[in-house]
Amino acid sequence: LAVAAALVSCAATHGPARTFAQTSAQREVPATVAGRVTDGERGLPGVTVVLMSSDPAARFREVAHVKTDAEGNYRLASVPPGNYKVLPFAPVYVVEGMSMFDYPPGKPLNLSAGESVENIDFRLERGGVVTGRVTDADGNPVIAERISVMPADKNQQAMQTMMRGPSDPRDYSTDDRGVYRIYGLPPGSYHVSVGQDGSNGAVSFGSRKLYRRTFYPEATDESQAKTVEVTAGGETTDIDIRLGSPTATAPSRRMVAASGASAAGSRRTSAASSRPRDSRPVITPSSWHHSADRRTTASSTVTP
Repeated sequence: LAVAAALVSCAATHGPARTFAQTSAQREVPATVAGRVTDGERGLPGVTVVLMSSDPAARFREVAHVKTDAEGNYRLASVPPGNYKVLPFAPVYVVEGMSMFDYPPGKPLNLSAGESVENIDFRLERGGVVTGRVTDADGNPVIAERISVMPADKNQQAMQTMMRGPSDPRDYSTDDRGVYRIYGLPPGSYHVSVGQDGSNGAVSFGSRKLYRRTFYPEATDESQAKTVEVTAGGETTDIDIRLGSPTATAPSRRMVAASGASAAGSRRTSAASSRPRDSRPVITPSSWHHSADRRTTASSTVTP
């Protein structure tokens, strides 16, 4: 009788805990997602497939990613249960039949513990290209100026999400000839523009001309912009933009020691520019004079 009572007591003590542990383990069993990425005819190797959380509280963070194999197949393993979106990223391609205005973009997935989801396939098509040249009022090339390509539809502009992976900002800027080439665009109607809209207050080193935002071909009012049509795999050329006279030149600041020496690496610092620079001046402990122009000067002391 004593032995029976002990067994009952042990079951009462450890039974629920064991059940809870089993339930927790079941919840932690990872899921698997698999599929294939093609161009409609053949598998595309080396395409990065990304799984993102669709929970806004998680800020749509990336959970996992993998590259397709030689046949375009991919498999995302060890995925925790949850709600996700899955999407391939390939710079020169766009996902056929998928809106670029969903955020986060991709196919939705609701994964349960231990679930294996197959045939999450994607068909990609080559994106379109827009290229042209930007010149100033005198016909000179405008160098290192950022280009904006936005849907002509205002509603789509507000929701736009570029379905490209992280890219170098230079992809969207003019080169030393004033030439730009933007690729991987979904088919559609766009407005192409260049210049400042007054919302950028970044600080950079050196001074540069600031141009009023101008739409192709030379309209400062978007209602007068000419629509640029982009087709899948096509290249729309000669989208040249002519800018007017610069609206201003970014004022510069200069730091000079009381002894007359400049701060190392400082030269001039611009109070307004189109983009930040990573470099910073080296200011050593001393007394300094700093000026925004030739008429105004202030003094300060830098201590270690």
